[in-house]
Amino acid sequence: MELIEPTLRIFLQEKGVIVQSNNCYQFVEDYVFSSPSTAGGVILGRATNGWTKWRNSEGKTLDEVRRKSV
Repeated sequence: MELIEPTLRIFLQEKGVIVQSNNCYQFVEDYVFSSPSTAGGVILGRATNGWTKWRNSEGKTLDEVRRKSV
């Protein structure tokens, strides 16, 4: 079972996976989440739809990338 997002954020900070700078969080190491929404929740500190919030370097959402690859 995955930790709830605020607890997981603290855990990842302690492990050096994410760092906080200027009230923003950034991944500095890879970490595998159970879903993109959990990853987004860790960074944003609230529930979010990771399929629509995470974007690639071209600005496409994960959902758009997933649909294109099918």
